[in-house]
Amino acid sequence: MHVNLQAQSRNKFNSLSLTTPLRWEKEKARRKKDKGRCVKREGGMPSRRGTTLKCLLLIASLGWCAIHSTGLAQQLSMSPPPEATNKMVRIPGGPFQMGDSFSEGKLCERPVRTVLVNDFYIDQYEVTENLWNSVYLWAIRNGYQFDAGEFRQRPQHPVNNVNWFDAVKWCNARSEQVGLVPAYYVSAEKVPSKVYRKGRVNLRHECVLWDSGYRLPTEAEWEKAARGGFPGGRFPVGLTIDHSLANYYSSSLHSYDTASTRGYCPAYVVRSLVRTRPVGSFIPNGYHLYDMAGNVSE
Repeated sequence: MHVNLQAQSRNKFNSLSLTTPLRWEKEKARRKKDKGRCVKREGGMPSRRGTTLKCLLLIASLGWCAIHSTGLAQQLSMSPPPEATNKMVRIPGGPFQMGDSFSEGKLCERPVRTVLVNDFYIDQYEVTENLWNSVYLWAIRNGYQFDAGEFRQRPQHPVNNVNWFDAVKWCNARSEQVGLVPAYYVSAEKVPSKVYRKGRVNLRHECVLWDSGYRLPTEAEWEKAARGGFPGGRFPVGLTIDHSLANYYSSSLHSYDTASTRGYCPAYVVRSLVRTRPVGSFIPNGYHLYDMAGNVSE
């Protein structure tokens, strides 16, 4: 999951993506002077499709497509980092072409239209089990409740099978842990006593402080980041795909799938079970965001 300091996401909690606002430093300074004061930001309702915990600031890496995979591979480092950090990447605002330009997706993804987004920060990597645990353990000691628990198997792999509600509460906890004003509230009365910390609450647009704290990215923010500054791409790193570029299920039905083996990559299958890869195992997209395609649904 990727997180921004500000947005909601699709289901890659299977993996977690988070985002954060560009003005988060100012927010910290403001809190010192006026604790509890919140700032409102324009934005659409967070999408619940695929919850991955990459914090956009928690737009977290929600990053994405290059025009030619081979050219991009030559420009970017092929070596994954030894350990992912929670570094965030600034995604420049402005208009972009959003939607399915190949007429292969769902009807809701067509027609292609021009969408305008503001600048935002997003995690460079999907939220790892390590990062999830560090926030989760703090959260349960401070009044939060989750359906999911602590992850104890693969510290540098993305968290998965976390529902949208837990992802949103986790974003709030991450905000409070570092002294930021949370983004999500159980009512339009966005005061400390209404911070979303428990249960499954269907939040409305007016329950979100869009320019405050960590949150999941909106669908538009996620797609903007995933495309990596390259319009018209089919994938985050090019027009074709193979097992050297992502952890996914290969099929001979698609001419753009150039993998030499079909199905899942044999190296990622253990005793008939498909495994995720550590975050950052494949080359990043044009915004230097990792795992925007494959590994876990987002």
